[in-house]
Amino acid sequence: MILQVLIAAYGHDGIMRAAGLDLPETDGVGYLIGWQRAGCGMDIPPQLRRPDIDVIATDTIGLAANRNILLDHASAPYLKFSDDDVTLTAQDLTDLIKAFDDYPDADILLTRFRSPTRTPSAPANTFVIQDAPRGYWPTAIEINIRRSKVALRFDTRFGLNSSHYPYGEDDIYIVDAIRSGLTVRYVPVMVGRHEHPSTGERLHPLDRSFLTTKAAVLRRLHPRSWPLRLGAHIVRSLPVLFKTV
Repeated sequence: MILQVLIAAYGHDGIMRAAGLDLPETDGVGYLIGWQRAGCGMDIPPQLRRPDIDVIATDTIGLAANRNILLDHASAPYLKFSDDDVTLTAQDLTDLIKAFDDYPDADILLTRFRSPTRTPSAPANTFVIQDAPRGYWPTAIEINIRRSKVALRFDTRFGLNSSHYPYGEDDIYIVDAIRSGLTVRYVPVMVGRHEHPSTGERLHPLDRSFLTTKAAVLRRLHPRSWPLRLGAHIVRSLPVLFKTV
């Protein structure tokens, strides 16, 4: 096995969505599903009982905790983070393996995904994250790691169903990667399709929980200038507020 796709699923609905993904059987690819049962007592769906699929069922809570469990159980050289509502094709996965092979310097590869709701277009050229164009930042399902080089874990205070901040675990992961000296490279490769807005995209930009999380992320990313950056975000978001009044 060369590549493992690490899929996070939560509760009954999550595992049923994962079962309906029709994960492509692809040479060199395996799937590891972290299923946080959330009180669900059902058995693993028959669609997921395949030699290339392993399911880890736990009673843990929090998306970041789930991703960490997946990392602890992963065994392939290349790993891709994914969710229970991301569809993949065999071509996506072979393209991702090729990208890892083409960029041996990259400890973390950032890709893009197809989406009817995501407005920014994917940059056309490769770059290291320090040279990213203004406004670019990846989501968790665009993060792919070289397991032998990356020992990072997600900060469980951030992310869906966490006790502190409802999103931002992917932002913090990349910040920690940069500060650890890892090479984080974007490549213009589309991997997967996601039909719905992310958690951060669904929150109003001036919602209290959004602003609290935004402040926490900015403090981690820009310890000195985060108040100014948060203020700039609020000013930019004011027209959105007036549109909803």
